[in-house]
Amino acid sequence: MLEKIILELSYKICEKIKTTGYRGIIGIDYLYKSNGDIIFMEINPRFQSSSFLINMYLEKYYNTNLAEYHYIST
Repeated sequence: MLEKIILELSYKICEKIKTTGYRGIIGIDYLYKSNGDIIFMEINPRFQSSSFLINMYLEKYYNTNLAEYHYIST
């Protein structure tokens, strides 16, 4: 359930960002509170510490990497 909510929120944020013309890598940060609330914190328009995990996923399942994806999206 938590993953679904974060995916839905992230999709909405990304759709809004796309309308500004931004293309590239972003990170979206949330806080999960003990009462179950999810709070949006910030958007980071850069590579982050979690980028290596995304890179491993892209290499394993899509035969590409984060740098290549970033290059073709800008």
